Amino acid sequence: EQQAAATSSSHTPRADNYEMSGVASAGTGGMEGFYSEISSLQDGLGNLRANVARIGDLHSRTLEITNDSLAQNHATQLEDLVQETRILIANLKQRIKDLEMQPSSERDGRTRKQQVSTYKYTVRLEYYPIAHRSL
Repeated sequence: EQQAAATSSSHTPRADNYEMSGVASAGTGGMEGFYSEISSLQDGLGNLRANVARIGDLHSRTLEITNDSLAQNHATQLEDLVQETRILIANLKQRIKDLEMQPSSERDGRTRKQQVSTYKYTVRLEYYPIAHRSL
């Protein structure tokens, strides 16, 4: 269902698509739960990259449209996709913050910190500015 929603031409923001799937289990499941959440974050970043690419495509196509009705349709799709992307970015940031706050052993702590930092900076440096500038 999420796949179909992500590939449909009409994009409606759905915060429930971006639930914190592994955070609850990460705190009690040790490294297995942590890696499950990291995998889920990777999926979320893939969705984010796809949204940013679709936004760029819609921007380009909107500039070429001369039909007012079609232009309005593209503008609505663009607004919906931008909102969905902002929700996704906020969700990813919160999930990363939640991972940072989880206690871990000294041995696992370095691994966790390195993994979380990678995703934190990817979202913060690559996508957060996009969300506030061109979205």
